[in-house]
Amino acid sequence: MRRFLYALTVCLAALENEDRRRLELYYAREKTLAEIGRMFGEHESSVSRNLDRARKQMRRSVEVHLRTGISPGQPSPSFEPMSEAEIAACFQYASEDAPIDFRQLFPEKPVAKREATEKEST
Repeated sequence: MRRFLYALTVCLAALENEDRRRLELYYAREKTLAEIGRMFGEHESSVSRNLDRARKQMRRSVEVHLRTGISPGQPSPSFEPMSEAEIAACFQYASEDAPIDFRQLFPEKPVAKREATEKEST
């Protein structure tokens, strides 16, 4: 599970800032689609589509990372590659038996500062 969490953390860091922020707001800060839409100037349906796209991108990135052992932006493996069965087991375990606490993946202070800055500028 450590490898999975490491891969998830590394792949989150490699996402575009807006995609990472949408995921953070939705999963770690439990904001609604409407709240996120207001922050980004998007309709709820656009937020939903963007979240879906970011989730799919994250899944592909994590799978590649686990399959190859190579982190995004690194030329060589950082750990032993995993088999397809091991990767599938990681995703299943994370979704059913040991749900991920997204608040641990996203530090709270930077988001709070960004949100305060956004409110001041509007």
